[in-house]
Amino acid sequence: MRKFLSKLQLAVALCLSFTFMTHAVLAQAEGWQELNEKTLELLRKGEYPDAIMYGHAAHASATKEYGYKHHNYIASLHNVAIAYTKFGKYEQARYLFNNALQTSKKVFGEEHVVNAISAYRMGDLLQLVGQSEDALKLYEVAIPILKTKEGTNSFHYTTAMSQLAKLYLNTGEVLKAEETLVKSNADIEQCKECTPADLAGNFHLLANTYASMGRAKEANELYKKVLIMRADVQGKTHPEYAETMHDYAILLSKKSKDAAIIMLQDALSIKAVALGTKHPAYKKCADDLKKLNGLTSLN
Repeated sequence: MRKFLSKLQLAVALCLSFTFMTHAVLAQAEGWQELNEKTLELLRKGEYPDAIMYGHAAHASATKEYGYKHHNYIASLHNVAIAYTKFGKYEQARYLFNNALQTSKKVFGEEHVVNAISAYRMGDLLQLVGQSEDALKLYEVAIPILKTKEGTNSFHYTTAMSQLAKLYLNTGEVLKAEETLVKSNADIEQCKECTPADLAGNFHLLANTYASMGRAKEANELYKKVLIMRADVQGKTHPEYAETMHDYAILLSKKSKDAAIIMLQDALSIKAVALGTKHPAYKKCADDLKKLNGLTSLN
């Protein structure tokens, strides 16, 4: 009963928090298409609070225009949930992703692409909060469907494969992570829907993989490449640029403590502005900086 009430309270809070902002945005917008495009634009820019606001407005518009049995309704749930995830609001994201997964399974069936997308998106969140086994089960459901029905050079297939590689890396299966990322890089380069930022994200994961394998030279070159790519397509104030700096600094700390400290300080400043000081990514960066200030290297 307590668990049910907590979900109900969360749903009510989500509605109340954005009711007035959603109405204000909707009053100035033409419909779901415009609101959805704005949400995606804000997500790409790393402006997550505004993406949450527009995402809620897009979801309200999709509900009105299409109803819950339409794929745009599910897409709107995904987008606002992704915005919450990026902003470190994992419980809100979980509620929305679960809504999308249950609705898509009921409306479209387990073998449908829409349900596969909902499954891997939920998997992305689960691995982020440490539920790796549950995440893997969802990837194992989603990826074969996406491969068969959308192809290996589609956006959702390549994204799911990148996230699977991240799971391999986080669970210590570095060889699987490397193999998956190398293949995924080739697929992303053939993907018409994918962006340079998507490729940069894959290279970032591959750099992390090489760092975990002790292949410092290869990791170093890739981190440099990713920073250039991110600066070019996302800008040096984007939180994903800061995340690359953070990971690169950990590698640098093994040889140059001073350089690593400077890089971590810069990354922390960017995260403070983009994400806020309560975000898990900010806290992790702050903790690593404290450790580095007291140690000669980070392991």
